[in-house]
Amino acid sequence: MILRMPGAAGTLIAGRYLLSGPAGAGGTGQVWRAHDQLMDRAVAVKEILLPPQPPDARAVLVARAVREARTAARLDHPGIITVYDVVEHDGTPWIVTGLAAGPSLGAETARLGSLPWQRAARIGQQVAGALAYAHAAGIVHRDLKPDNILLAGPSADRALVTDFGIAGIADAVAELAGTGPRTGTLRYLAPEQLDDGKTGPPADLWALGAVLYTAVEGRPPFGGSTQAATVTAILAKPLAPPAQAGPLGGLIESLLSKDPAVRPEAAAVASALAGLAAWPAGDPGTVPAAPGPAAPAPAAAAPAPAAAPATPAAPAATAAAEPEPRVPRPGGLAGLVESVRSGPRLLVGSVTGIAMIAVLILVVSLFAPSHPKAQAALSGTLAGSITDPGGYQVKDVGFSPDGKTIAGAFASSGQDSGRLDIWTSADGKPAKTLTSSGGGAVTGLAYSPKSASAVAAAGPAGVAVWNLAAGQARTYQDPGGQPVADVAYSPDGRTVAAFTSAGDIYQLDVATGKWLAGHLTAASPGSAGEVLYSPDGTWLAALDAKGAVRVWNRSGGAPAVDTGAVTGFAPQALAFSPDGRTLAIASASGGTRMWNLAAKTFSAPLAGPAGLPRSVAYSPDGVTLAVGDADGDVVLWNLATRQQTTIARPASAGGAVTTLLFSPVGDVLAAASATSASVSLYSIKYART
Repeated sequence: MILRMPGAAGTLIAGRYLLSGPAGAGGTGQVWRAHDQLMDRAVAVKEILLPPQPPDARAVLVARAVREARTAARLDHPGIITVYDVVEHDGTPWIVTGLAAGPSLGAETARLGSLPWQRAARIGQQVAGALAYAHAAGIVHRDLKPDNILLAGPSADRALVTDFGIAGIADAVAELAGTGPRTGTLRYLAPEQLDDGKTGPPADLWALGAVLYTAVEGRPPFGGSTQAATVTAILAKPLAPPAQAGPLGGLIESLLSKDPAVRPEAAAVASALAGLAAWPAGDPGTVPAAPGPAAPAPAAAAPAPAAAPATPAAPAATAAAEPEPRVPRPGGLAGLVESVRSGPRLLVGSVTGIAMIAVLILVVSLFAPSHPKAQAALSGTLAGSITDPGGYQVKDVGFSPDGKTIAGAFASSGQDSGRLDIWTSADGKPAKTLTSSGGGAVTGLAYSPKSASAVAAAGPAGVAVWNLAAGQARTYQDPGGQPVADVAYSPDGRTVAAFTSAGDIYQLDVATGKWLAGHLTAASPGSAGEVLYSPDGTWLAALDAKGAVRVWNRSGGAPAVDTGAVTGFAPQALAFSPDGRTLAIASASGGTRMWNLAAKTFSAPLAGPAGLPRSVAYSPDGVTLAVGDADGDVVLWNLATRQQTTIARPASAGGAVTTLLFSPVGDVLAAASATSASVSLYSIKYART
């Protein structure tokens, strides 16, 4: 039996949240509309219903519920309902979130019967982007379903995922009630959740596939007259191919693979859905069936998207609200920047006719179960540039982990002043220009992998850790009192590495503001340098001012690789592969060399480009390596075939390409010269390898 706590209209929760009326109920509790009297805003407050327990057991349950909710509160993404607060009131945990007025995807599907596949793709792309962000933060939803996807905005196409953390709270409630664990809603549970209880990221991708199937077909992919029959269908029965999915069919089938190892990852799904969402509304959407044993059924003609209702639908029971979206995006450069601001997506809208169809066919076939998930970059098209309004020179570039913003580190020609520019606006101008703390050039920057609001910047005064939302920074002078040439965030977001002009590397604990004991030493001091962590957090690499490379295992010991003694190598830039197993080293005299960290050996170098490598970057899937040369061109290397494609940059972009960086999903490549005030942005087109 669940014990109801005394929530009622007019109740003041935690001395701050005044309940105004119920907004719905779920398996774990009652949702209330409320007014935050401190911030003067409308919020949603979820009252977690708890079973009657002895005081000690109840205290454990409350603590776990609060812990789960606070974990969810770490998520800061436009596609995720923001958790503002977690409080206790009368011994019951309450979760405070934004309030969104709009239907859930479940309510919308029930109202319309089914959705056109183009609209489902637009919604699914946003959900996949939110999942990719959460998974990168180590958080799994575990109960993704249509009722947990809220639709906001004038056309009800802005998707917001809610109830992160609620499945963990429900498990705790069920366990203490003696009913066993309850993780997720049965028809959207992955086979491994039913089989052995595994709830990793692939389970969320299964649920997304089930959500998309339900949206286009009007029913879940698996069901039965009893719970036992539904479980049997999910575990053992083959999927009936969706008949109304159009080009979505192959992707849905790959997501609903019973083997979690072959499901695509969330970031790749977001990219594929972004391409499909850009398909012209009037196009019937027929594509050839993907080859292989699990080829999708022939695509059906897709109806035009349904018009948004004139009157907004009733708020969803678990609703939580966020600001309305911006006006429709403009074209050209402004549209590109707005696209980067609003979420990671393939910029295929500029590809027309047969070219677009070819790209989308490749994207769909890529995710068929018989094909690998990796893609090789096929070409890059200059989509525009972003420029420091004061004419300062580019020193470094960073993408936020959610792909919504681009930051640039700039310095005046005399290196006596510097600043950070943060581009989030649709007009191509910096939304924020942040002055270097302590004066002097800003020579390096790094976004926190865990927050789009945290940026570390390198400069003469040390390391400035910026809170972009507040527009404020705290500056930390390194223990040696030297200017800092470059910075890097560890993958867990807890540590910032600072490469000083003395050739030393110190590590800052961001939470405490304290420098960790001990430091690493590169070979040569100087005003230039590069430092980076491997994506798996195992390695720390540095390139000093004279081109010596060292790689340390963070667990201790001597450098794993030391190229300082290799004559004629002249390293210029470093990049770790996404799996952290390989270090690419761009050399001005030896091509681009690949160091295998496990084998401690170099593979044969990538010869060229003719202009000599000056910068290097891996695509997020690790299949493509971008190399910038001294002549201002960028080469895209297919690492599987060692074939190269050159992207010619305009002469106005400056000289040698000294900075290269892919966006989080790989659809945009940023390139810059240290003598230019502009960052060139390329739309990257992919082909299946």
